[in-house]
Amino acid sequence: MDKNQILRYFDRDYRGTYPHVIFPDGEEHLMKITTVDSGSDSPSLFLQSPDIGQFRLNICSKHKLKFIYPKTGSFQLGKHGIFLIRDVENRNYYRGPCAENLRMLSCHEEVDVNFLSMAAAFEKKQFSFQQALELLKKDYLSVALNNNLVLSRSIKHPTGYSLHSRYGYIAEIDEGGSLSWCMGSVKKEVAECLMY
Repeated sequence: MDKNQILRYFDRDYRGTYPHVIFPDGEEHLMKITTVDSGSDSPSLFLQSPDIGQFRLNICSKHKLKFIYPKTGSFQLGKHGIFLIRDVENRNYYRGPCAENLRMLSCHEEVDVNFLSMAAAFEKKQFSFQQALELLKKDYLSVALNNNLVLSRSIKHPTGYSLHSRYGYIAEIDEGGSLSWCMGSVKKEVAECLMY
């Protein structure tokens, strides 16, 4: 296989993915591969990130690419608790984390996989139940909990809160933070959640 064939395969499998780029000085940045250029004498990858901007990486460079996936579960993205779910079927076609093999869901809708949401997924900020109650009293719409659940304003009542797993709505919490309704199969997990 010649270098152009290798670069075509790389382009097909990795364009649009979010690798961590390790610079020769050891500094590491999350970036997105936008283009693989095989037309020049020195094949290159074009990457971008908000903190570095556009970046050209020659194939013979000392930089390293690390293709790792963020851990599944809940994380905070701005004022929303988000669930990260891997799409295993498409992982065979795209070799790094990207919009085609990851799904991000809030309690209400699907969230775009973009640079901001990928960075938040790797940071994986989560809160205790008590911290989440305080944030929801402010202007947060939902909060990622440290047990990979999400607490939101109630979907059934004007006051209170709803608890969600990645599979959907699982419990109602009253204004005082006590359990008022729960799916029977998850009572133990919900009870543990309310203790933290």
